[in-house]
Amino acid sequence: MNQIIVRTFATAALGALATAASAQSDQRLAVPLSDPSRPAVLEIALFMGDIHVEAYDGNEIVIVADAPVRNSDVPEEPRSDGLKRIQSSTMGLNVEEDNNTVSVRMDFSPKNVDLEIRVPRRTSVHASLVNGGDVEVIGVEGVHELSNVNGDIVAMDVSGSAVINSTNGEVEASFRAVDTAKPMSIASFNGDVDVSLPAALAADLIVTSQQGDVYTDFDVVVEQDPATVERNQDAGGRTRVRMQRATRYAINGGGPDIQIRTFNGDIMIRKRTAR
Repeated sequence: MNQIIVRTFATAALGALATAASAQSDQRLAVPLSDPSRPAVLEIALFMGDIHVEAYDGNEIVIVADAPVRNSDVPEEPRSDGLKRIQSSTMGLNVEEDNNTVSVRMDFSPKNVDLEIRVPRRTSVHASLVNGGDVEVIGVEGVHELSNVNGDIVAMDVSGSAVINSTNGEVEASFRAVDTAKPMSIASFNGDVDVSLPAALAADLIVTSQQGDVYTDFDVVVEQDPATVERNQDAGGRTRVRMQRATRYAINGGGPDIQIRTFNGDIMIRKRTAR
């Protein structure tokens, strides 16, 4: 296992320097893989910031982490005891490589950390973000798991399979090829979902939009799945029953299931033509 621990500290000066537009602490590192001939896995967990992952024709995973210093154009008044706030950027980044799996974690979360990562094309990306930015993945091939609580998710020119979930944000995904042997689910709670699939893909699209419409340029055969019923009883003996019905759209004769869901938003399902 290759273990790399990077800690970067940067502090802006007081007085006139504290009113500068911005300052940054950037850390770049290249992580070699145990076996570059095999596919890689990238695992990222970030509390606040942006995650951008893009494929390239290389055999290392290259990480650039930025922790911007946010300075105000208006000087702050000192406290009653004369102390002044120091605008600072502090970042503790942990990166581990084990058998072609590269894990990226923060020791502690500054206000914002932006990760720009370049990966070999055959890389499965598992990325999760909570606040402050978007998750963007471009050009990779693998088994992808992407989640964002407060922000958008963009997966462009990807291949393989994907489980994508945004709580408060839009989802846009474009697939060059789909591995129908793996689970596929693309969902948002509050936001539109826009998915482009290969024009010749044979699949059953199970689509649910509670507060929106569904649009597609595929020729589809529409079927209603049987309603699912959930019953729960609380400690006081009260029973709650929840019934849900999804619509199934067969494209190109039907095939494995692909789940596409949103509660509050529209769903767009597009044909992606070969390029």
